[in-house]
Amino acid sequence: MFKSIRKTLASVCLLLVLSSLFAQIAENQKELTVIMSESDINLDPHTSSYANEAQILSALYEGLFTYNPISLKPEKGLVDSYKISRDKKTWTFTLRENIFFSDGTPITAESIRKSWLTLLAPETDAPYASLLDCIKGAAEYRRGTGSADDVKISATENKLTVRLNTPTSYLDKILCHHAFSAVPEKRGVYSGAYILDSASEKELHMTKNPYFYGAGHVEIPSIKIMLSDDSDENTFLFNTGKVSWVADGFNSNNIYNKDAIYDSVLFGTEYLFFVVNDGPLTSPLVRNALLSAVPWDEIRQIFNIPADTLVFPITDYPSIPGIGDTDIELSKELLEEAGYPDGGFSLTFEIPNSDFLSYLADELKKAWEPLNISLEVKKSDSNYYFTPETASGDIFLYSWIGDFSDPVTFLELFKGDSNLNVTNWKNESFDKLIEEANSLTNQSKRYEKLAEAEQLLLDDGIILPLCYLITTNCINLDEIGGWFPNALDMHPFKYMYFREQEPTLSNWDL
Repeated sequence: MFKSIRKTLASVCLLLVLSSLFAQIAENQKELTVIMSESDINLDPHTSSYANEAQILSALYEGLFTYNPISLKPEKGLVDSYKISRDKKTWTFTLRENIFFSDGTPITAESIRKSWLTLLAPETDAPYASLLDCIKGAAEYRRGTGSADDVKISATENKLTVRLNTPTSYLDKILCHHAFSAVPEKRGVYSGAYILDSASEKELHMTKNPYFYGAGHVEIPSIKIMLSDDSDENTFLFNTGKVSWVADGFNSNNIYNKDAIYDSVLFGTEYLFFVVNDGPLTSPLVRNALLSAVPWDEIRQIFNIPADTLVFPITDYPSIPGIGDTDIELSKELLEEAGYPDGGFSLTFEIPNSDFLSYLADELKKAWEPLNISLEVKKSDSNYYFTPETASGDIFLYSWIGDFSDPVTFLELFKGDSNLNVTNWKNESFDKLIEEANSLTNQSKRYEKLAEAEQLLLDDGIILPLCYLITTNCINLDEIGGWFPNALDMHPFKYMYFREQEPTLSNWDL
Protein backbone atom coordinates (compact mmCIF):
# COMPACT_ATOMS: atom_id res chain seq x y z
CA MET A 1 0.00 0.00 0.00
CA PHE A 2 2.67 2.43 0.99
CA LYS A 3 4.72 1.49 -2.05
CA SER A 4 1.72 2.01 -4.30
CA ILE A 5 1.05 5.46 -2.80
CA ARG A 6 4.68 6.41 -3.33
CA LYS A 7 4.36 5.45 -7.01
CA THR A 8 1.15 7.45 -7.33
CA LEU A 9 2.66 10.50 -5.68
CA ALA A 10 5.73 10.19 -7.85
CA SER A 11 3.57 10.01 -10.95
CA VAL A 12 1.53 13.03 -9.85
CA CYS A 13 4.74 14.99 -9.13
CA LEU A 14 6.15 14.02 -12.50
CA LEU A 15 2.97 15.12 -14.23
CA LEU A 16 3.03 18.43 -12.37
CA VAL A 17 6.66 19.00 -13.30
CA LEU A 18 6.02 18.12 -16.94
CA SER A 19 2.88 20.25 -17.02
CA SER A 20 4.84 23.17 -15.63
CA LEU A 21 7.63 22.58 -18.13
CA PHE A 22 5.23 22.31 -21.08
CA ALA A 23 3.36 25.38 -19.89
CA GLN A 24 6.66 27.27 -19.72
CA ILE A 25 7.61 26.09 -23.21
CA ALA A 26 4.18 27.05 -24.54
CA GLU A 27 4.48 30.44 -22.87
CA ASN A 28 7.88 30.96 -24.45
CA GLN A 29 6.47 30.04 -27.86
CA LYS A 30 3.76 32.65 -27.63
CA GLU A 31 6.25 35.43 -28.21
CA LEU A 32 9.15 35.88 -30.58
CA THR A 33 12.00 37.88 -29.07
CA VAL A 34 14.42 39.64 -31.40
CA ILE A 35 17.43 41.89 -30.82
CA MET A 36 18.21 44.73 -33.21
CA SER A 37 20.81 47.49 -33.05
CA GLU A 38 20.17 50.35 -30.70
CA SER A 39 19.02 53.46 -32.57
CA ASP A 40 16.39 56.15 -32.74
CA ILE A 41 13.65 54.22 -34.50
CA ASN A 42 11.47 56.21 -36.90
CA LEU A 43 8.17 54.38 -37.30
CA ASP A 44 6.64 56.79 -39.80
CA PRO A 45 6.54 54.65 -42.97
CA HIS A 46 6.57 57.77 -45.15
CA THR A 47 9.83 59.21 -43.79
CA SER A 48 11.72 56.15 -42.50
CA SER A 49 14.79 55.08 -44.50
CA TYR A 50 16.85 52.63 -42.40
CA ALA A 51 16.95 48.85 -42.84
CA ASN A 52 16.08 47.92 -39.24
CA GLU A 53 13.09 50.26 -39.40
CA ALA A 54 11.95 48.57 -42.63
CA GLN A 55 11.91 45.21 -40.87
CA ILE A 56 9.55 46.57 -38.22
CA LEU A 57 7.42 48.65 -40.57
CA SER A 58 6.83 45.66 -42.85
CA ALA A 59 5.00 44.10 -39.89
CA LEU A 60 2.96 47.18 -38.99
CA TYR A 61 1.92 48.29 -42.47
CA GLU A 62 0.96 46.58 -45.69
CA GLY A 63 0.71 47.91 -49.22
CA LEU A 64 -0.59 46.54 -52.48
CA PHE A 65 2.39 44.21 -52.66
CA THR A 66 4.75 42.62 -50.18
CA TYR A 67 8.14 40.90 -50.43
CA ASN A 68 8.31 37.14 -50.92
CA PRO A 69 10.51 36.07 -47.97
CA ILE A 70 12.66 33.83 -50.17
CA SER A 71 12.88 35.36 -53.66
CA LEU A 72 11.93 38.97 -52.71
CA LYS A 73 9.65 39.04 -55.74
CA PRO A 74 6.38 40.94 -55.29
CA GLU A 75 3.61 38.96 -53.59
CA LYS A 76 0.01 40.11 -53.41
CA GLY A 77 -0.63 42.19 -50.31
CA LEU A 78 -3.78 44.30 -50.19
CA VAL A 79 -4.27 43.79 -53.92
CA ASP A 80 -6.41 40.94 -55.20
CA SER A 81 -5.51 41.41 -58.86
CA TYR A 82 -4.19 44.02 -61.27
CA LYS A 83 -4.00 44.66 -64.98
CA ILE A 84 -1.73 46.73 -67.19
CA SER A 85 -2.98 48.52 -70.30
CA ARG A 86 -1.73 47.67 -73.79
CA ASP A 87 0.51 50.74 -73.87
CA LYS A 88 1.88 49.78 -70.40
CA LYS A 89 1.05 53.25 -69.05
CA THR A 90 -2.05 52.52 -66.99
CA TRP A 91 -2.12 50.13 -64.04
CA THR A 92 -5.44 49.23 -62.43
CA PHE A 93 -5.36 47.51 -59.05
CA THR A 94 -8.35 45.69 -57.59
CA LEU A 95 -8.17 45.46 -53.80
CA ARG A 96 -9.16 42.45 -51.74
CA GLU A 97 -12.65 42.40 -50.33
CA ASN A 98 -13.23 43.04 -46.62
CA ILE A 99 -9.86 44.50 -45.68
CA PHE A 100 -9.57 46.71 -42.62
CA PHE A 101 -7.22 48.89 -40.60
CA SER A 102 -6.47 47.77 -37.07
CA ASP A 103 -9.29 49.92 -35.66
CA GLY A 104 -11.83 48.12 -37.84
CA THR A 105 -12.32 50.86 -40.44
CA PRO A 106 -12.26 49.66 -44.07
CA ILE A 107 -9.18 49.96 -46.25
CA THR A 108 -10.35 51.26 -49.60
CA ALA A 109 -8.74 52.37 -52.83
CA GLU A 110 -9.20 55.91 -51.54
CA SER A 111 -7.17 54.96 -48.45
CA ILE A 112 -4.23 54.06 -50.70
CA ARG A 113 -4.66 57.20 -52.78
CA LYS A 114 -4.65 59.45 -49.72
CA SER A 115 -1.61 57.68 -48.29
CA TRP A 116 0.37 58.13 -51.51
CA LEU A 117 -0.61 61.78 -51.79
CA THR A 118 0.58 62.34 -48.21
CA LEU A 119 3.86 60.71 -49.19
CA LEU A 120 4.16 63.00 -52.22
CA ALA A 121 3.21 66.21 -50.38
CA PRO A 122 6.16 68.65 -50.41
CA GLU A 123 5.88 69.23 -46.65
CA THR A 124 6.32 65.50 -45.97
CA ASP A 125 9.77 65.57 -47.60
CA ALA A 126 9.61 61.79 -47.86
CA PRO A 127 12.87 60.16 -49.01
CA TYR A 128 11.18 57.65 -51.31
CA ALA A 129 8.57 59.98 -52.80
CA SER A 130 10.52 60.47 -56.02
CA LEU A 131 10.10 56.77 -56.84
CA LEU A 132 6.51 57.67 -57.76
CA ASP A 133 7.65 60.25 -60.32
CA CYS A 134 6.62 57.69 -62.94
CA ILE A 135 3.00 58.70 -62.18
CA LYS A 136 1.70 61.71 -64.12
CA GLY A 137 1.72 64.84 -62.00
CA ALA A 138 3.56 63.20 -59.07
CA ALA A 139 6.94 64.88 -59.63
CA GLU A 140 5.34 68.31 -60.03
CA TYR A 141 3.31 67.94 -56.84
CA ARG A 142 6.35 66.65 -54.93
CA ARG A 143 8.45 69.61 -56.07
CA GLY A 144 5.74 72.11 -55.16
CA THR A 145 5.06 73.15 -58.74
CA GLY A 146 1.82 71.22 -59.09
CA SER A 147 -1.19 70.23 -57.04
CA ALA A 148 -2.52 66.99 -55.59
CA ASP A 149 -5.45 67.19 -58.00
CA ASP A 150 -3.06 66.86 -60.92
CA VAL A 151 -1.59 63.56 -59.69
CA LYS A 152 -3.12 60.84 -61.85
CA ILE A 153 -4.13 58.44 -59.10
CA SER A 154 -7.85 57.73 -59.06
CA ALA A 155 -9.92 55.61 -56.70
CA THR A 156 -13.38 54.15 -57.28
CA GLU A 157 -14.72 51.67 -54.74
CA ASN A 158 -12.10 48.90 -54.59
CA LYS A 159 -10.16 49.90 -57.72
CA LEU A 160 -7.07 52.11 -57.77
CA THR A 161 -5.88 53.38 -61.14
CA VAL A 162 -2.57 55.11 -61.86
CA ARG A 163 -1.59 56.68 -65.16
CA LEU A 164 2.12 56.76 -65.91
CA ASN A 165 4.37 59.09 -67.87
CA THR A 166 6.18 56.13 -69.40
CA PRO A 167 5.92 52.35 -69.04
CA THR A 168 7.35 51.34 -65.66
CA SER A 169 7.81 47.58 -65.67
CA TYR A 170 9.13 47.45 -62.11
CA LEU A 171 6.27 49.36 -60.46
CA ASP A 172 5.12 46.30 -58.52
CA LYS A 173 8.65 45.95 -57.09
CA ILE A 174 8.61 49.56 -55.91
CA LEU A 175 5.25 49.09 -54.23
CA CYS A 176 6.61 46.34 -51.96
CA HIS A 177 8.40 49.05 -49.96
CA HIS A 178 6.81 50.20 -46.72
CA ALA A 179 6.70 53.83 -47.90
CA PHE A 180 3.86 52.91 -50.25
CA SER A 181 1.75 51.08 -47.68
CA ALA A 182 -1.80 51.92 -46.66
CA VAL A 183 -1.10 54.48 -43.94
CA PRO A 184 -4.18 55.89 -42.19
CA GLU A 185 -4.48 59.50 -41.12
CA LYS A 186 -5.13 58.41 -37.54
CA ARG A 187 -2.01 57.66 -35.49
CA GLY A 188 -1.69 54.33 -33.75
CA VAL A 189 -3.70 52.55 -36.44
CA TYR A 190 -2.07 49.98 -38.70
CA SER A 191 -2.69 48.05 -41.91
CA GLY A 192 -0.20 45.23 -41.38
CA ALA A 193 -0.12 41.88 -39.62
CA TYR A 194 0.84 43.45 -36.27
CA ILE A 195 0.04 46.47 -34.15
CA LEU A 196 2.43 48.34 -31.91
CA ASP A 197 1.51 47.94 -28.23
CA SER A 198 4.35 49.88 -26.68
CA ALA A 199 7.63 51.54 -27.57
CA SER A 200 10.57 52.81 -25.55
CA GLU A 201 14.21 53.58 -26.23
CA LYS A 202 15.14 49.99 -25.45
CA GLU A 203 12.15 47.90 -26.48
CA LEU A 204 9.22 47.61 -28.88
CA HIS A 205 6.29 45.26 -28.44
CA MET A 206 3.92 44.18 -31.20
CA THR A 207 0.86 41.93 -31.12
CA LYS A 208 -1.12 40.29 -33.87
CA ASN A 209 -3.62 42.52 -35.65
CA PRO A 210 -7.02 40.73 -35.51
CA TYR A 211 -8.34 42.85 -38.39
CA PHE A 212 -5.52 41.92 -40.76
CA TYR A 213 -6.85 40.11 -43.85
CA GLY A 214 -4.43 37.23 -43.31
CA ALA A 215 -4.68 37.07 -39.52
CA GLY A 216 -5.64 33.40 -39.64
CA HIS A 217 -2.30 32.59 -41.23
CA VAL A 218 -0.13 34.72 -38.93
CA GLU A 219 1.29 32.17 -36.48
CA ILE A 220 3.21 34.26 -33.95
CA PRO A 221 0.86 36.24 -31.70
CA SER A 222 3.38 38.70 -30.29
CA ILE A 223 6.88 40.00 -30.95
CA LYS A 224 9.29 41.71 -28.59
CA ILE A 225 12.10 43.69 -30.20
CA MET A 226 14.97 44.59 -27.90
CA LEU A 227 17.28 47.40 -29.01
CA SER A 228 20.83 46.75 -27.86
CA ASP A 229 24.42 47.20 -29.03
CA ASP A 230 25.84 45.17 -26.12
CA SER A 231 27.27 42.26 -28.10
CA ASP A 232 28.29 40.27 -25.03
CA GLU A 233 24.84 40.53 -23.46
CA ASN A 234 23.15 39.81 -26.79
CA THR A 235 25.28 36.70 -27.21
CA PHE A 236 24.44 35.53 -23.68
CA LEU A 237 20.72 36.03 -24.27
CA PHE A 238 20.84 33.97 -27.45
CA ASN A 239 22.95 31.20 -25.92
CA THR A 240 20.55 30.89 -22.99
CA GLY A 241 17.46 30.79 -25.20
CA LYS A 242 16.08 34.14 -24.07
CA VAL A 243 16.00 35.43 -27.64
CA SER A 244 15.44 33.56 -30.89
CA TRP A 245 17.01 35.97 -33.36
CA VAL A 246 19.84 38.49 -33.03
CA ALA A 247 19.79 40.69 -36.11
CA ASP A 248 22.66 42.95 -35.05
CA GLY A 249 25.48 42.93 -32.53
CA PHE A 250 26.73 39.57 -31.25
CA ASN A 251 30.07 37.80 -30.82
CA SER A 252 30.21 35.04 -33.43
CA ASN A 253 33.08 33.30 -31.66
CA ASN A 254 31.04 32.95 -28.49
CA ILE A 255 27.83 31.64 -30.04
CA TYR A 256 27.46 28.00 -28.91
CA ASN A 257 25.39 26.90 -31.88
CA LYS A 258 27.52 27.83 -34.88
CA ASP A 259 24.83 26.53 -37.22
CA ALA A 260 22.67 29.46 -36.08
CA ILE A 261 25.01 32.01 -37.73
CA TYR A 262 24.01 33.01 -41.25
CA ASP A 263 26.16 35.21 -43.48
CA SER A 264 24.42 36.67 -46.52
CA VAL A 265 25.67 38.82 -49.37
CA LEU A 266 23.41 41.83 -49.62
CA PHE A 267 22.19 43.77 -52.62
CA GLY A 268 24.07 46.68 -51.15
CA THR A 269 27.24 48.74 -51.38
CA GLU A 270 29.33 50.78 -48.95
CA TYR A 271 30.92 53.85 -50.47
CA LEU A 272 32.17 57.34 -49.76
CA PHE A 273 30.73 60.30 -51.60
CA PHE A 274 31.62 63.95 -52.10
CA VAL A 275 29.14 66.71 -51.41
CA VAL A 276 29.04 69.22 -54.25
CA ASN A 277 29.01 72.61 -52.52
CA ASP A 278 30.71 75.85 -53.47
CA GLY A 279 34.43 75.28 -53.84
CA PRO A 280 36.88 72.87 -55.47
CA LEU A 281 34.54 69.85 -55.29
CA THR A 282 32.22 71.42 -57.87
CA SER A 283 34.84 70.42 -60.46
CA PRO A 284 34.82 66.80 -61.74
CA LEU A 285 38.52 67.27 -62.48
CA VAL A 286 39.23 67.90 -58.79
CA ARG A 287 37.06 64.98 -57.71
CA ASN A 288 38.81 62.63 -60.11
CA ALA A 289 42.20 63.94 -59.01
CA LEU A 290 41.32 62.95 -55.45
CA LEU A 291 40.10 59.53 -56.55
CA SER A 292 43.25 58.88 -58.59
CA ALA A 293 45.42 59.50 -55.52
CA VAL A 294 43.65 56.92 -53.33
CA PRO A 295 45.58 53.66 -52.70
CA TRP A 296 42.62 51.48 -53.66
CA ASP A 297 44.32 48.10 -53.31
CA GLU A 298 45.47 48.82 -49.77
CA ILE A 299 42.13 50.24 -48.64
CA ARG A 300 39.95 47.54 -50.18
CA GLN A 301 42.03 44.61 -48.95
CA ILE A 302 40.33 44.80 -45.54
CA PHE A 303 36.90 44.05 -47.05
CA ASN A 304 35.42 40.63 -47.76
CA ILE A 305 33.95 41.70 -51.11
CA PRO A 306 35.78 44.79 -52.47
CA ALA A 307 33.71 46.97 -54.80
CA ASP A 308 34.84 49.28 -57.59
CA THR A 309 31.31 50.11 -58.84
CA LEU A 310 28.09 51.26 -57.21
CA VAL A 311 25.51 48.71 -58.34
CA PHE A 312 25.97 45.22 -57.00
CA PRO A 313 26.41 42.85 -59.97
CA ILE A 314 23.14 41.10 -60.80
CA THR A 315 22.04 38.84 -63.64
CA ASP A 316 21.90 40.58 -67.03
CA TYR A 317 23.33 43.85 -65.71
CA PRO A 318 26.35 44.82 -67.85
CA SER A 319 29.82 44.89 -66.32
CA ILE A 320 31.37 48.37 -66.50
CA PRO A 321 34.87 49.72 -65.77
CA GLY A 322 35.09 50.61 -62.11
CA ILE A 323 37.21 52.93 -60.00
CA GLY A 324 40.49 51.38 -58.97
CA ASP A 325 43.53 52.96 -60.61
CA THR A 326 46.00 54.85 -58.43
CA ASP A 327 48.04 57.42 -60.35
CA ILE A 328 49.42 60.36 -58.38
CA GLU A 329 50.90 61.99 -61.51
CA LEU A 330 47.46 61.95 -63.16
CA SER A 331 46.07 63.54 -59.99
CA LYS A 332 48.52 66.43 -60.31
CA GLU A 333 47.68 66.90 -63.99
CA LEU A 334 43.95 66.99 -63.28
CA LEU A 335 44.40 69.52 -60.48
CA GLU A 336 46.46 71.77 -62.73
CA GLU A 337 43.81 71.53 -65.46
CA ALA A 338 41.15 72.43 -62.87
CA GLY A 339 43.09 75.53 -61.79
CA TYR A 340 44.55 74.11 -58.57
CA PRO A 341 48.15 73.30 -59.59
CA ASP A 342 49.37 73.60 -56.02
CA GLY A 343 46.36 72.14 -54.28
CA GLY A 344 46.02 74.49 -51.36
CA PHE A 345 42.58 73.61 -50.05
CA SER A 346 41.19 71.47 -47.26
CA LEU A 347 38.28 69.04 -46.92
CA THR A 348 36.32 67.85 -43.89
CA PHE A 349 35.39 64.27 -43.03
CA GLU A 350 33.12 63.96 -39.98
CA ILE A 351 32.94 60.41 -38.67
CA PRO A 352 31.62 58.37 -35.75
CA ASN A 353 34.35 57.27 -33.37
CA SER A 354 35.19 53.85 -34.82
CA ASP A 355 38.47 52.10 -35.57
CA PHE A 356 37.43 51.34 -39.16
CA LEU A 357 36.52 54.92 -40.02
CA SER A 358 39.62 56.25 -38.28
CA TYR A 359 41.72 53.94 -40.44
CA LEU A 360 39.88 55.03 -43.57
CA ALA A 361 40.28 58.71 -42.72
CA ASP A 362 44.01 58.27 -42.07
CA GLU A 363 44.50 56.55 -45.43
CA LEU A 364 42.73 59.33 -47.30
CA LYS A 365 44.63 61.98 -45.39
CA LYS A 366 47.98 60.39 -46.32
CA ALA A 367 46.90 59.93 -49.95
CA TRP A 368 46.01 63.59 -50.44
CA GLU A 369 48.91 65.19 -48.56
CA PRO A 370 51.29 64.95 -51.59
CA LEU A 371 48.74 67.04 -53.50
CA ASN A 372 48.87 69.73 -50.79
CA ILE A 373 45.26 68.96 -49.93
CA SER A 374 44.54 68.57 -46.24
CA LEU A 375 41.80 66.44 -44.73
CA GLU A 376 40.33 67.58 -41.44
CA VAL A 377 38.87 64.65 -39.54
CA LYS A 378 36.15 65.36 -36.99
CA LYS A 379 35.31 62.50 -34.63
CA SER A 380 32.08 62.27 -32.73
CA ASP A 381 30.96 60.07 -29.83
CA SER A 382 27.93 59.07 -31.87
CA ASN A 383 27.80 55.47 -33.14
CA TYR A 384 25.79 56.40 -36.22
CA TYR A 385 26.66 57.48 -39.71
CA PHE A 386 26.52 61.16 -40.54
CA THR A 387 24.88 62.66 -43.61
CA PRO A 388 24.89 66.20 -44.99
CA GLU A 389 21.53 66.58 -43.26
CA THR A 390 22.99 65.86 -39.81
CA ALA A 391 26.53 67.26 -40.06
CA SER A 392 28.71 69.63 -42.06
CA GLY A 393 31.44 68.16 -44.22
CA ASP A 394 32.70 67.40 -47.68
CA ILE A 395 32.93 63.60 -47.54
CA PHE A 396 30.53 61.09 -46.06
CA LEU A 397 30.23 57.33 -45.76
CA TYR A 398 27.08 55.49 -46.89
CA SER A 399 25.96 51.89 -46.63
CA TRP A 400 23.07 51.47 -49.04
CA ILE A 401 20.92 48.37 -49.35
CA GLY A 402 18.64 48.31 -52.36
CA ASP A 403 14.95 48.60 -51.55
CA PHE A 404 14.00 46.21 -54.33
CA SER A 405 15.97 44.04 -56.72
CA ASP A 406 16.65 46.52 -59.49
CA PRO A 407 19.70 48.72 -60.30
CA VAL A 408 17.57 51.87 -60.28
CA THR A 409 17.28 51.61 -56.49
CA PHE A 410 20.98 52.66 -56.38
CA LEU A 411 20.90 55.17 -59.21
CA GLU A 412 17.85 56.95 -57.80
CA LEU A 413 20.20 58.29 -55.10
CA PHE A 414 21.88 60.54 -57.67
CA LYS A 415 18.99 61.86 -59.75
CA GLY A 416 19.05 65.64 -59.66
CA ASP A 417 15.70 66.13 -57.94
CA SER A 418 15.44 62.84 -56.08
CA ASN A 419 14.48 63.10 -52.42
CA LEU A 420 17.24 60.56 -51.78
CA ASN A 421 19.98 62.71 -53.33
CA VAL A 422 22.19 64.05 -50.54
CA THR A 423 25.26 64.79 -52.68
CA ASN A 424 23.91 67.96 -54.38
CA TRP A 425 25.30 66.48 -57.61
CA LYS A 426 23.13 67.13 -60.64
CA ASN A 427 23.73 65.99 -64.18
CA GLU A 428 21.10 66.35 -66.90
CA SER A 429 22.66 63.61 -69.03
CA PHE A 430 22.49 61.19 -66.10
CA ASP A 431 18.85 62.03 -65.41
CA LYS A 432 17.98 61.61 -69.09
CA LEU A 433 19.59 58.17 -69.19
CA ILE A 434 17.54 57.08 -66.16
CA GLU A 435 14.38 58.41 -67.77
CA GLU A 436 15.13 56.65 -71.05
CA ALA A 437 15.94 53.40 -69.27
CA ASN A 438 12.75 53.41 -67.26
CA SER A 439 10.65 53.82 -70.40
CA LEU A 440 12.00 50.56 -71.84
CA THR A 441 10.10 47.32 -71.34
CA ASN A 442 12.93 45.07 -72.53
CA GLN A 443 14.94 44.34 -69.38
CA SER A 444 18.24 43.73 -71.16
CA LYS A 445 18.08 47.05 -73.05
CA ARG A 446 16.89 48.83 -69.92
CA TYR A 447 19.83 47.48 -67.93
CA GLU A 448 22.23 48.60 -70.66
CA LYS A 449 20.89 52.14 -70.40
CA LEU A 450 21.11 52.08 -66.59
CA ALA A 451 24.71 50.87 -66.86
CA GLU A 452 25.46 53.89 -69.07
CA ALA A 453 24.10 56.11 -66.33
CA GLU A 454 26.21 54.39 -63.70
CA GLN A 455 29.31 54.76 -65.88
CA LEU A 456 28.65 58.49 -66.20
CA LEU A 457 28.29 58.72 -62.43
CA LEU A 458 31.58 56.92 -61.82
CA ASP A 459 33.41 58.94 -64.46
CA ASP A 460 32.23 62.18 -62.87
CA GLY A 461 34.03 61.25 -59.64
CA ILE A 462 31.19 61.60 -57.15
CA ILE A 463 31.57 58.30 -55.30
CA LEU A 464 34.41 56.23 -53.90
CA PRO A 465 33.15 52.60 -53.89
CA LEU A 466 34.57 50.46 -51.08
CA CYS A 467 32.79 47.12 -50.76
CA TYR A 468 29.64 45.14 -51.35
CA LEU A 469 27.83 44.40 -48.13
CA ILE A 470 27.52 41.26 -46.06
CA THR A 471 25.07 40.80 -43.23
CA THR A 472 25.28 38.32 -40.37
CA ASN A 473 22.27 37.10 -38.44
CA CYS A 474 22.07 34.70 -35.56
CA ILE A 475 18.83 32.70 -35.54
CA ASN A 476 17.90 29.16 -34.57
CA LEU A 477 16.11 27.84 -37.63
CA ASP A 478 15.44 24.55 -35.87
CA GLU A 479 13.09 26.60 -33.72
CA ILE A 480 11.93 29.35 -36.11
CA GLY A 481 10.52 28.81 -39.59
CA GLY A 482 9.59 31.27 -42.31
CA TRP A 483 12.93 33.11 -42.07
CA PHE A 484 15.22 32.91 -45.09
CA PRO A 485 18.57 34.54 -45.89
CA ASN A 486 18.06 36.96 -48.77
CA ALA A 487 19.74 39.83 -50.59
CA LEU A 488 17.79 42.61 -48.87
CA ASP A 489 18.03 41.13 -45.36
CA MET A 490 14.26 41.54 -45.25
CA HIS A 491 12.31 38.97 -43.24
CA PRO A 492 8.56 39.68 -43.02
CA PHE A 493 7.34 38.68 -39.57
CA LYS A 494 3.95 37.60 -40.89
CA TYR A 495 5.52 34.53 -42.53
CA MET A 496 7.45 33.43 -39.45
CA TYR A 497 6.36 30.66 -37.09
CA PHE A 498 7.59 28.34 -34.38
CA ARG A 499 8.60 25.03 -35.90
CA GLU A 500 6.08 22.93 -33.96
CA GLN A 501 3.33 24.57 -35.99
CA GLU A 502 4.92 23.87 -39.40
CA PRO A 503 2.81 26.03 -41.74
CA THR A 504 4.00 26.48 -45.31
CA LEU A 505 4.18 29.44 -47.64
CA SER A 506 1.33 27.92 -49.62
CA ASN A 507 -0.91 29.03 -46.76
CA TRP A 508 -0.35 32.59 -48.00
CA ASP A 509 -1.81 31.93 -51.43
CA LEU A 510 -4.92 33.86 -50.44
